[in-house]
This record gives sequence, structure tokens and C-alpha cells, in this order.
Amino acid sequence: MPMLQALLKERFHLVAHRESEERSIFALVIDKGGVKLRPYGDNVNVPAYAGATLFAARHLPDLCERLGRDTGRPVVDKTGLDGDYQIELSYVPFGSTSADPSDPASDIFSAVRDQLGLRLEPQRGAVNVLKIDSVDKTPTKN
Repeated sequence: MPMLQALLKERFHLVAHRESEERSIFALVIDKGGVKLRPYGDNVNVPAYAGATLFAARHLPDLCERLGRDTGRPVVDKTGLDGDYQIELSYVPFGSTSADPSDPASDIFSAVRDQLGLRLEPQRGAVNVLKIDSVDKTPTKN
């Protein structure tokens, strides 16, 4: 990414900075029923349903990143868990209208709770954002 940043600075005179802002987030926490994550290497079979998304990861930060993309909010890991896990999750994409109502696949919030023993809890929290101070609309010539 540094190469792209250098190009934007050179060609568009981009000036930007990062700062922390208070925004709506989801905190990934342990559900009251307890964690259902298995250590990495264990065989986990999560049924895949028509119209559902199947996601696999090894680390909780990867899960948080994916959940953030699919929910439209940053997801912050507040589980206190560390290590490698066999994370497999099958869910209907957030806001999907194409899913069959009779399909047993869960929405993303239910899937996280039922399949992983975790919960997405709405909160407010600090999020790092990129603020653009100035940028030229027309790039400089080569």
C-alpha cells in the first residue's frame, strides 16, 4: 500500500492524516452459553446452505475483519481469547433479501451466537479513520 500512497501524494497532492473517532461498532464478546470454538486442527463440519455464506478463519482478528465487512460496522474483539481456532461460520449475508425464508441458515448475528458461542454486541467505540485534508481533482502529468 505504501506505493499507492506515494502515487496519490505525487499525482494528486493528497494530504491526509489518521485520527480516532467515536463511532458505532460491534464488540465481539463471549455469549452466556460459552465459547464453542475448537482449537486449530480439529475437524469442524458446518453445514452450508443454499444462499448462505461460508467463512473459515484461524484467528479472531480475521473473523472480526470479515464480520465488520458484512455488518457494515467495525468489529472489535473483546473476547479475551488468544490462540488459533478452527473458525467456520455459515450465515445468510447481512441485509440479504435473496435468501429463502425456509432455509435453515441463520442471519449473521444468530450464526455467530449459535455456531461460535460468541455475540456481536452494539456499542460505541474509538475507530481509526483516514481524514483527507486536501486532494487535487486533476492529477499531475507524467
